[in-house]
Parts: sequence; structure tokens; C-alpha cells
Amino acid sequence: MKEKSRKFFNLMLIATIVVMVILLKQSVDKKYEWYMVFLSLNFVYLLFKTVTSYFYQKYEGGTQAYSITAIVPFYNESVTSIKKMLESLEKQTTVVNEIIFIDDGSHSKEGYDYLQQLQHHSLKIIVHRFEQNKGKKAALMWGIKHASGELILLSDSDSELDPRAVEELKKTFDNPKVGTVCGQIRVRNYKHSFLTKM
Repeated sequence: MKEKSRKFFNLMLIATIVVMVILLKQSVDKKYEWYMVFLSLNFVYLLFKTVTSYFYQKYEGGTQAYSITAIVPFYNESVTSIKKMLESLEKQTTVVNEIIFIDDGSHSKEGYDYLQQLQHHSLKIIVHRFEQNKGKKAALMWGIKHASGELILLSDSDSELDPRAVEELKKTFDNPKVGTVCGQIRVRNYKHSFLTKM
């Protein structure tokens, strides 16, 4: 666990203990009993997370080479948003061999037309458009059927990946018991304020 996360859990643990002590003093009144149940569970969870964070070991796998296909369905997405997603795939520390964009019947062909121009791009880009909206599931299934990579990365078009995201996710597949992995999701403006950082 990162040092910032550990500090956050420690602060939350201390805050929970302080609130529990205050409520214990007032627990003579029955109306505070359900608070104590909630805080007790919260305390156990935070204590567990804090203790286990000290035993965290960074995973050092990732020795095998895999071909990777990224599948990105989109619906009524702006060109700006699609560009940001594409740029984040280009900046990966592990090569993404193929990117499949599926326009799920957007009202405007703006995003589709932009991606059509990029098919001679340095990355292998495949673009497909449904004439009518079929839903995200259908778009993903089309992408999976046409993917050539050994590993498939599914992402939303309004997302941006951390530059090391694919590299870190790929490492876990050295273990033959691993069939799927998921990354941590953060909103784009998570550094904007204290609330978005939470």
C-alpha cells in the first residue's frame, strides 16, 4: 500500500477511535446504540486495512511478453475525450499492439470520422460503427470477436489510463490462476479538492 494510503487509513482509524470514545461517554442514552454498531464495524475494517498495509509486498512479476488489444466502445463521446483516451494508450510503458474503437450508434459521426483518419497511425487502430445503438455489451462483444491480442483491455472512452496501468495489470497474468484483473478507477479531477481526493 502506498504511504499516502497508509497515512489516510491511520488518520481515519484515529478519528474513528475519537468518535467512539465520545459516543461511549454518551451511550447511556439508547439513541446512540446504532452509531456504536456502525463505528465498531468501521473500526474493525480500518484496523484490518492499517495492519495489513504493513505487510504489503510489491508484485515483481511481468516477465512474459503478451500481445495486447485495447477495446474502447463509445456513444455520443466528444472528439476531445476520445483523443485523451488515445493519448493515454500511446503513453503506456508497455506497448498496446491494437486498439479497437466501436461507435455504438452515436447521433454524430464526429468521433467515428476522427478515428477513421487515424487508421494509418503508428498504432494499429480498428474502427467500427453500429448504425443504431445496440448497447455497450454488443459493442464489447464485437471488439472481443475481432481482437488479435492475447490479453484484452476493456476501457471506457471517457477514461485516461495511468502510463503504467497496462504494465502493472499485465504482470499478474504470469500466474496461471489469474483470468482477469481490474484497475483502480479515479475521476479525472481527483486532485481538484479534498472531496475529490477521497
